[in-house]
Amino acid sequence: MNIITVTGIRPDFIRMSEVFRALDSDPSINHILIHTGQHYDKLLSGVFFQELNIREPDYNLEIGGSGKEHFHQNAELTVKLIELIRSEAIFEERGYQRGAYRGWHEVWRSKDAGRDK
Repeated sequence: MNIITVTGIRPDFIRMSEVFRALDSDPSINHILIHTGQHYDKLLSGVFFQELNIREPDYNLEIGGSGKEHFHQNAELTVKLIELIRSEAIFEERGYQRGAYRGWHEVWRSKDAGRDK
């Protein structure tokens, strides 16, 4: 089973640290950990990974940055996350079944097509 988790805020690091370890320790689960990169400073993000023994994320979307407003970060997160999943590289790099995204995408595309009528 493939499970993607996305985290980026400090309370999530604390709440989800045990969940991340459980997913990583289960041999039947292929866990992909994605960090939004909202908190790009070591004191705002890296320290939590270190102190909570959270492994390095598979991907960092790097949406944070000096002067970025919250709504800019949300918009960038949405685009980068979907592009990463669409690329299928996320699945291929980790040896997952090819086409896993295609099945999910077809469901949404068919739902969107129905809205046009």
